[in-house]
Amino acid sequence: MDAQRFARQWLWATTTGWWIGIPMVVVLALASDALGIEGGQAIVGLAMGASVGWRQRSRLRDLLPGWRVWPWASALGLALPFALADILTAAGQSALYSLPLATALGALTLGAWQARLLRPHVAKSATWPLACLLGWTLGAAAGAGAGTLTTTLGLRGITGALTFLALTAGGGPILGLVTGQWLRPRVARGAVIHGDQGEARWTQPSPSP
Repeated sequence: MDAQRFARQWLWATTTGWWIGIPMVVVLALASDALGIEGGQAIVGLAMGASVGWRQRSRLRDLLPGWRVWPWASALGLALPFALADILTAAGQSALYSLPLATALGALTLGAWQARLLRPHVAKSATWPLACLLGWTLGAAAGAGAGTLTTTLGLRGITGALTFLALTAGGGPILGLVTGQWLRPRVARGAVIHGDQGEARWTQPSPSP
């Protein structure tokens, strides 16, 4: 497989997954408020993780036998720390909640789960959680910075909303670039073959004679 092409496809899949996740988070957050569900931070992780993981799996189905599990790892892994934050909030410990910390823990959790899927087929998969940590935290920082910037500049109305949306949407390309850079050299060195049962396997190509 052409590594550059894969990197471009991965970037687009991750970016669009992030973009789809933004309105999903908003809709589910509004729904939880309407139902009187306090906290609801787990919805943020679940929606964004599911959306990104669902789009990424389209690029992995020819490379990874566990591609069907990938979105579950992404959604549940990212949601877990946010669910713990909801429990702390319900226990009256909301001051302990930190969006950057929850995002970082979620990134490591989903990265660890996905690394288990990658391990039999990709070299040095143990470092995948670190790539996820960097990509997700930088991506989330774009969203956090969006609110700070619009408030600092006093942007309101349509201008403020569009600025906030554009900066928040920028987290998708950041995540796609960081994780794609981790995958790209491994795709370049590897090859996809099909076993007797038709399963895809990522292997190292044989050296030329």
